[in-house]
Amino acid sequence: MIPLQLLPRFSYPFFEAGIRSVKLTTTDIFGCIDSVRKPLEVFGPDARFSRINPEDCRKLTGTFSDSSIVFGPNKIVSWKWDFGDGVIEEKSDGAPVAHVYKQPGDYNVKLSVRDAAGCVDTVNSKGVVTIKELKADGFVTPNVCHNFPLSYQNKSTGNYTSFAWDFGDGTPVSTAMEGSHTYKDTGYYDLRLTVVNAFGCTDTLLKKRHIRVSEPLASFYLKDSISFCPPFDVTFTNTSDFFGKAEWTIGDEKSVDINHRKLFAKPGKFPVTLKVTSADNNCISTITRNVMLYRQEDAVMEYNPLQACLPGLANFSAFDRLAAARFYWDFGDGNILDTSANSIQHLYTDIGSFIPKIILTRSKWLCDNYSRDKTNCH
Repeated sequence: MIPLQLLPRFSYPFFEAGIRSVKLTTTDIFGCIDSVRKPLEVFGPDARFSRINPEDCRKLTGTFSDSSIVFGPNKIVSWKWDFGDGVIEEKSDGAPVAHVYKQPGDYNVKLSVRDAAGCVDTVNSKGVVTIKELKADGFVTPNVCHNFPLSYQNKSTGNYTSFAWDFGDGTPVSTAMEGSHTYKDTGYYDLRLTVVNAFGCTDTLLKKRHIRVSEPLASFYLKDSISFCPPFDVTFTNTSDFFGKAEWTIGDEKSVDINHRKLFAKPGKFPVTLKVTSADNNCISTITRNVMLYRQEDAVMEYNPLQACLPGLANFSAFDRLAAARFYWDFGDGNILDTSANSIQHLYTDIGSFIPKIILTRSKWLCDNYSRDKTNCH
């Protein structure tokens, strides 16, 4: 309320444009009273605005509409928008303005308008402007063992009013916030979650081939499972399919590494078992293979014939149970061959008696050499 003034003449500042009512009341010395009321128009702009997209389908976008009015003959010539996030935009018309926020949150929006006479008025938003992103999001178990259920949970954001899960197997959609779903067949499946708000805006989470339904299959690779050359260093490479955990068992030794390595020092037969468990812990698969480490004296070298006419062609073989190794063949006639072949032929071109030898090598170790009777060429 404007305070009363007791002076016959005074000045009073009006801070808002508009039509005001001014009343003058006079009292004479005899106590008689008279009054008169007249309208007074204060020229200038009156800033006003509103947000016209409470939930815009465009993510993180606020759209604001100017509804400012002017009192007097001077039109508004400038609109300055302060969006509350550090961005200020000045425009020369009153058309709706859209602003994209970088982050969801609550913002104080301010509009300042200026008319042709230079009068300015500013208004703040009525309360904060909340920018929410309608975003479909959810958690689903990506790998599930066949005939076991997967778990899902809706974690979408924004003021959505409805949503639907599509699990990609032709079954009816689910409208549960969280739950479980069981697939009848193995394979890869698409996942789709769609959310809708009260204004008809939608957002969809689509993950192609996100869900795999299968059963674990244990398998592993080793370069060689047989040796005559202790110590025997073996690397086991896990080649299993559809698993989350692995466990190796060799005698009393256990390991949960994905791959495994062991040094076998003594001859013997060693069963190696790999057990794999599916990522949802519902299914298990195992496989067992044997590692054989023989004594060096168990090695046998064969060659024939023992006698031949020049040129003499002899056939050699040794360590027939080895899958991978290096051999130095010494044919006794001055010829030496480095090869991975454990079965080979050699042509003798000189007359004499020869004692062939073979040296087995594996990794960093050099194993013993082996020889047999003489080969005679004449």
